[in-house]
Parts: sequence; C-alpha cells; structure tokens
Amino acid sequence: MFNWNKKEKPFASFGGFGGGGLGLAGGAISAKTYVDDVFSTYLYEGSSTAQPIPNGVDLTEGGLIWIKKRDTSGSHSLTDTVTGINKNLITNNTNSQATDADRITTVSSGNGFTLYGNGTNVNTSGDDFVSWTFRKAPGFFDIVTYTGNGSSGLRSINHNLGSTPAFIIIKYLDGGSQWYCWHKDLTSKNYYILLNDNGAQGNAGTQVWDATDTTFSIHSGVAGNGTGENFVAYLFA
Repeated sequence: MFNWNKKEKPFASFGGFGGGGLGLAGGAISAKTYVDDVFSTYLYEGSSTAQPIPNGVDLTEGGLIWIKKRDTSGSHSLTDTVTGINKNLITNNTNSQATDADRITTVSSGNGFTLYGNGTNVNTSGDDFVSWTFRKAPGFFDIVTYTGNGSSGLRSINHNLGSTPAFIIIKYLDGGSQWYCWHKDLTSKNYYILLNDNGAQGNAGTQVWDATDTTFSIHSGVAGNGTGENFVAYLFA
C-alpha cells in the first residue's frame, strides 16, 4: 500500500542533493534532500478560524505559498517570506502587493504554515482549497527582490538558485503591472508570457530575458526598471 507520508524520491541532479554524491563543499558526502522537503501540494477545507497547514515544508528557510479555492471562484493568493508573510499578491489581476494580515500568520520550522481566521481567498469556512508551497533551495527555487535603477536595455541581477533558471516570474510590487514570465521553452528570448492573461506568448521584437547559474537579466522595456521601483522575481530551476 502506498504511503503518502513517506519521502519517496531525493533530488539527484545537483550537487548537494540525492545523497551518496559529492556535496557542494570539499567533496563531503551530502545528506539527502527529498522533493517532499522543498515542495508540497496540500488540500484542506477552510474553517474561518486559525488553522495549521502541516505540509512538512520548513518555511523558516524561506519560500512561497500559493493558494487557490477549488470549489468556487476565487483569486490566486501568493505570499512569500522574503517580501513578508503579511503581504499578498494576486496573479489573476495586475494590482500592487497589498498588506493583508488576514491570510497567513506564521511559518513553522519543518511543518508548513498557519492560516489566520476568515481570509476570503484562503480560509473561508466550508470551501475547499489547494496550497502549493515552494521552499527556497539550491537547484529548486529562489526568491529575489530588487530595486529599479532606471537603466535601459537588459539589466543583470544576481540570484542564489545554483543553476540556470528554467522559469522566471516577475512582478512590480508598488503599483499595477502585468505579471511577466519567461520560460526556456518559449520560441526565443524575445518572447514572454503574461501570468495574469490567457493570451499567447508575446514577441517584444528584441531580447527581453537571459539567465545563467548566477544571474538573470530582464529588459527594462518589458518588466520595468524605474528608479526606486520595487520588484520580486520567483525563479524555478
């Protein structure tokens, strides 16, 4: 009988993952890191009262919580530990990041997070929800915040993913803006997709994205780079 709580498969393709291989430093044997340690899909029913979501992911390491109502209409709610767990972004609109303490109150060491009481899009009594949790980890996921510097063209920004990102989501935090995304399998680096829109990929007519194992680059004419403007980038290996 399959045991849903058993850690089934460790990472095997990056240094520091998979056990038995060489770690990142000094050739030491690294401990196993399982997919369960860094990612969770967790189903729950809303209660309109504070409730823990014990998904086994240690979010004190940093990460992203993405929640969606399943049985009725409702917005996609994103909260991350870098910009603040009292903050909220909604992927199906272009709104700025909002301060909202009625959603997530705490993150736990090794055991997920706790929902506040009556959070409309995350904990309404009797409604069914799904949460996707991504922990920051080399070779898996990273969160980067940066401030615009007003430069034009491609701008390079450091990350700690430890590998070249395959998918990047960028959102301007201070005001209304599109959710710009780049994926390695788009037609070329001239193309992008909008997370908040159902249209086909767009062609900017010039290179708008690039990435290495230490940096990612964005074009100011697409994602924006105004002086003093604040952005968040979610990077997936």
